[in-house]
Amino acid sequence: MPERVFHLPARLADSLLERRAEVLGRTRDGLWVSLEDRESLEIFERDSALALLYFARAEYESAIRGLSVAQIEEAIRWRLARWAPVALENALFWIYRRERERLSLVALAGTHVPAAGEQVLHRHFDETLRMLADLVGRGRYDSLPIAELLVFVLEGDALLIAEEEYLRQSGDGGEDAAPLLGTDAIEARRRYARASGAALDRLGRHEFRELLPYSELERGIFISPRDDQLLSGLRWLHVPFTPWRDGVVTRRSVRQIPELIGRGKSVAVLYWNSGEWLEQLDELTSAQLECEYERRATGGKSGLAQAATEHLVSLRLEQALLRRNLLLSSKDAPELASMVDEQVAAETRALRSTLEVRPSWMTRQVAAGEALLRLAEVEQGVIEDATFFSRLSADPTKVALRPRFQGIVEQERQAVARLATLTGGVS
Repeated sequence: MPERVFHLPARLADSLLERRAEVLGRTRDGLWVSLEDRESLEIFERDSALALLYFARAEYESAIRGLSVAQIEEAIRWRLARWAPVALENALFWIYRRERERLSLVALAGTHVPAAGEQVLHRHFDETLRMLADLVGRGRYDSLPIAELLVFVLEGDALLIAEEEYLRQSGDGGEDAAPLLGTDAIEARRRYARASGAALDRLGRHEFRELLPYSELERGIFISPRDDQLLSGLRWLHVPFTPWRDGVVTRRSVRQIPELIGRGKSVAVLYWNSGEWLEQLDELTSAQLECEYERRATGGKSGLAQAATEHLVSLRLEQALLRRNLLLSSKDAPELASMVDEQVAAETRALRSTLEVRPSWMTRQVAAGEALLRLAEVEQGVIEDATFFSRLSADPTKVALRPRFQGIVEQERQAVARLATLTGGVS
């Protein structure tokens, strides 16, 4: 049964008596503990002051690695104040991350089964994409006007074209990314963009008839050495930054990096997507950020290339999910729906082929022959997670989330049943 990490106020300490709980630390007004789902739900049903801090014990261990005792307590207080109140909303992204791993495992398993099993896994892959599209789209894209959503799709294609061309020219992705950067992939993306521009023209948005939207590639980078000119420039531009070592970590576009180097600065990419760094600025303490910077900076060229590949594959997945949401929204526009349906089918095949050779988002590396069994474990884990989150949604302020978690449980059970035809019921 999964173990998760919770904070309890001191008055609930007695509720741990005779329970399978591990006390991990204490604050002035409470303690944080590792609990199995059954134990935590029994406490929660009596007192909702139990606060979820980490979805898994391993996530907690990763978050505190390299921290002192005092820094761990600071991180717990920070997470309790800023993250715990929206833990269940964040749980949807936790499930999204697990579903991404499932997607990779389905693609990988498809390279190691007979032809009949391959068809089952192709359907499994498509159903996983449907579920992921619903996770990101519901309440976000389903109420947008069709033209506005189509603009988002066009902007996403433009960003991918810019990123893929940059990685081809710079070689920053190394040999790891090279198989993903063929001219066929970029040309297919350009065809999608031209078709979207023409569709927008028919909808009255003529500004995209000839030109792609402009795309700015931004990285989270470490610049050194730090000096007054660098700091005053960042402050004048209102660009966030954090001091680290003898420099700063900040976000800049790739076109600005050569100018920095020309001024005698050393520049190292820590985050391929600057948005990830901005999220961590909000979620992590300064000590945790420094540990994260150290981890990223010591990965070497191979680590940087692998991160570039995963960044590219993540962008392709996000675009595939966005286009699927466009397809759902275009059901009353037959001409547009036909165009998007063809693109979705081609994009699905391309994404599956990519993940067959470059599995991404894996929490544990497995060989192709082990992928089916690992896939069964991940799917069972999602069922356990979503069932647990559904129970926590009994809180009146969170009850609107319950149908979403219940729907995920039902979809995963169907997936497990489908997979059992290949695993002989192991799942």
